[in-house]
Amino acid sequence: MKKDVILFHGDYDGIASAALVIGLFRPVRYEAIPCEPFGVNKILRRFEEMKRAGEVFERLFIVDLAPNNKSMSMTEKFMAACAAQFSAVELYDHHNGWENIEMPHGIEKHIDSSYKSCASLIYASQTERSGFFDTITSDADIIDSGGYEGICPQSAAVYGALKANLRDDDIKMKSLQFMLSGYRDAGYYEAIKLRAAAYDEILARSLEAMSEKLVEVTPRICYIDLGCGEYDITAIIMRCYERYPFVIVEYKSGGTVFDVVATRLEDIDLVKVLGLKSGARFRVTITKRDRDEIVKAIENSA
Repeated sequence: MKKDVILFHGDYDGIASAALVIGLFRPVRYEAIPCEPFGVNKILRRFEEMKRAGEVFERLFIVDLAPNNKSMSMTEKFMAACAAQFSAVELYDHHNGWENIEMPHGIEKHIDSSYKSCASLIYASQTERSGFFDTITSDADIIDSGGYEGICPQSAAVYGALKANLRDDDIKMKSLQFMLSGYRDAGYYEAIKLRAAAYDEILARSLEAMSEKLVEVTPRICYIDLGCGEYDITAIIMRCYERYPFVIVEYKSGGTVFDVVATRLEDIDLVKVLGLKSGARFRVTITKRDRDEIVKAIENSA
């Protein structure tokens, strides 16, 4: 029997989106794989391994995976390779940037950046409704908008577990299985809560770093240089929003310096403000950009 593949971004919204695809489209035989926009080449190698093992592909669902704004050509080559290997490819996403990608024939696009989360985009495209789907979609909207207040305890545990180690694919898969159980599987819940316990220390360290390193660049913009280390950048940004509508958080990972630029203003599109090829309206991650240049672009948008 042919196999469907669900490729999902490994954050809460991506996992909720994968759970909705599985719950609403009901693939008979499938494999779910977490992925990051910058790591799609690894996925192509995974596909080759699966084919060598005798798998025959049917449909591919790609959910909540933004284009690689550092290499749009990588995304284009990836989409072309997917179209060549699967009988049907369905792409669901709420990030900007896909309009800059030349899509091959055979890919069905569902792209709308007006949605707060990819999960809500998928859910709105279908007519089936359930209380649990309502919950994870609503929580995805809250989390992907940069918050976490008001989400249910199970979603909070998933959020904390993911934040405790963003590179841990095992906890991403456990979180997906927990969602597929309708948040009823006690074994997965305990494993996720155990992992989430480590998040409390990360959160405390994050807020301490914010209070020590925050620099007011202008009355509307603050800047924080975190350097290396494990921090919850979302928690830092949300706390900064209490005083500033724009936040710039710089951090270093793997020898590369990244800047996360975020705003709480709903009428601002940071992708356009910063002249980027892809990203979310309210929060983007960029490299090789001078801080003064970022500040100037923000001030010119006001």
